[in-house]
Amino acid sequence: MKLLKAEFGRNPKVKLLKKAVGAREGSAEIMVSNASTLSSLSPEWVDAVRNSGRFSDYAWERKQRVEVTTLDSLIRAFGIPSFIKIDVEGYEFQALSGLSVPVRTVSFEFVPEYLGAAFKCIDRLLLIGRFRFNYSVGESMRLALDEWVSRETILAHLSRYADDRELFADVYARSD
Repeated sequence: MKLLKAEFGRNPKVKLLKKAVGAREGSAEIMVSNASTLSSLSPEWVDAVRNSGRFSDYAWERKQRVEVTTLDSLIRAFGIPSFIKIDVEGYEFQALSGLSVPVRTVSFEFVPEYLGAAFKCIDRLLLIGRFRFNYSVGESMRLALDEWVSRETILAHLSRYADDRELFADVYARSD
């Protein structure tokens, strides 16, 4: 939060909330990493990336209780956004489980060693609306596919990366 306040705290267009996003209101235990960008509410994700060797130089030795809100609660407070970017280190499905209305565009991060969670996110989005999908590799912000594709096609594309322990990417879902 200190880093976010330093970067965005004076911007009147930015509202910073000291909350995590999950499936329901309440609190949860976050595993705090020695690299703040790798802290996570998902012990399964931490185990997966630790066991793969992806983040072998990092540790999650401290835990902290955090307040949790939902995307639905944020929408009630601030309105429906045009775009939601979810980058929550393995907690993407839980974050999307707190969303019950379609949003024009949603993106969420995935890593191959936790690929099943990305598949669950895609299916979750399809429960709340009609979506087509694309993805971008790394932080390129360039869509990998020339057109937006179906669930089956995006799953096939993402599955090709199942053994790539260096890759990280974002899935984009656009509401039809």
